[in-house]
Amino acid sequence: MGDIVYGEPVCAEPLTQVFDSVCQTDRRCEIPLMVGAIDAFAYDDQQSFCTISSAGGMNCTASTATRYTSYHLAENDLQAGCEQALAVCASGDDPSPFTESPSCASSDQGRTEDSCVVDTSCIYSADLGGGVTQTAAAGYIINCGAGTGDSAWGCRCWDNWSDVYFDIPSNASGSEICTNLAEPCKSLHPETVLRDATCSRVHRTASRGVCYSELDCQQPSSLGGLDVVLHTSLNISCKQEDPALGWQCGCSAADHQVITVDAEDALGACDAAAAPCQELAKRGATAATSATAE
Repeated sequence: MGDIVYGEPVCAEPLTQVFDSVCQTDRRCEIPLMVGAIDAFAYDDQQSFCTISSAGGMNCTASTATRYTSYHLAENDLQAGCEQALAVCASGDDPSPFTESPSCASSDQGRTEDSCVVDTSCIYSADLGGGVTQTAAAGYIINCGAGTGDSAWGCRCWDNWSDVYFDIPSNASGSEICTNLAEPCKSLHPETVLRDATCSRVHRTASRGVCYSELDCQQPSSLGGLDVVLHTSLNISCKQEDPALGWQCGCSAADHQVITVDAEDALGACDAAAAPCQELAKRGATAATSATAE
């Protein structure tokens, strides 16, 4: 993973709540990591939710920081089912057991002279054996609207985990633009932008000892044959629970990581965290895109 070195995750015991016909299991894991010379850690908040099925067994969803999965279990004990669903979702190095191509369908959600929306939804399915079938829904949306000046259209590509936006040159406008960009949008993620991005602050505020800062990270690129500038956001929030331990700052871009900085006040903490948060995002994006290429 390049310059990123992950430590062993430390996970709390799962907490399961059972009601009449539903259950929910929650667990938080803390993952220490080194990115170059930066000490940090990432949270993995895991959750499962199951409901009794009228056809027998139960239907469950489970999620971690990187996965969202659905299951049908033959199990009828709610507590056991919720904990089993979470364990299956969180286990293994391969985030997906799906070997067959998904079934995908695009729907044109709306098109006018100055806007368009295309939503693509995909369903994966895999038989895990023992009467357990795993399914997963995935999808992405592209939304474009007319802008002003030299930028005729502004577009966003997003899914459950990521959000990238860009402007389209004025000579590329037209109601077919969403359809034309649907396929390039499919593989567009914040890592694409963050790897070689230039970031600048667009907003910063502080209240009651907590600061928030938003950075706009951008990179020139080519998308669907068009020269564009890709944008994604890097969000920073800092708070101080114990002055002896400095300020804890969360860096949220393609993923979420936490660092500690020294500062005199909340605004200073957000300012101090900006450079290491950018470095974390860039190094993490480089490692992620390198792993994908392999």
